[in-house]
Amino acid sequence: MASLKATAQPDFAERIRQGERAALREAYERTHQRLYRFALAMSGDPEAAADALQETFVALLREPGQFDPHKGSLEAFLYGILRNRLREWRRKKAGGEVPWEEEEQSELGQETLLEGLSRKSRNEAVRAAILALPEHYREVVTLVELEEMTYEESAAVLGLPVGTVRSRLSRARGHLEKSLRELSLREGSAR
Repeated sequence: MASLKATAQPDFAERIRQGERAALREAYERTHQRLYRFALAMSGDPEAAADALQETFVALLREPGQFDPHKGSLEAFLYGILRNRLREWRRKKAGGEVPWEEEEQSELGQETLLEGLSRKSRNEAVRAAILALPEHYREVVTLVELEEMTYEESAAVLGLPVGTVRSRLSRARGHLEKSLRELSLREGSAR
């Protein structure tokens, strides 16, 4: 799937800023699948993901001039809107502010933890473990591991230094390993 990097020409950005429907449609066609996968991974709720995605593009349609190509790519701009919509959804769902926790990482590898689990159980366990991550860790895991973005691309999307992305990814992996280790122990004791 083509990203908007290939279309980063100044005239395309200006066409977006002017609200040209063909350019907006092209932006949607090139990004909606990646954005939806991100929203789904962040929310775990297909309906919330679809709603957040729709709200993201409605925001772009209503105020295309908010996009400034000098501040970053259109894709990063859209991810920013989407992240804000998902945060609003989480706050409403939680009934207030959603805390972000910091914890130390573990040192046990994921591959070892997943041995013995069936493929379906393993996929469900990984999906649940990702959804259980604090939002700022889930974002980097989703972008780097699931969407296969580089650290630099993820940093641009999140508006963070590359080192912060690397650090959060490392901590997220630690959280995932801990969750999967606990699941593996429970599965082992149930046998």
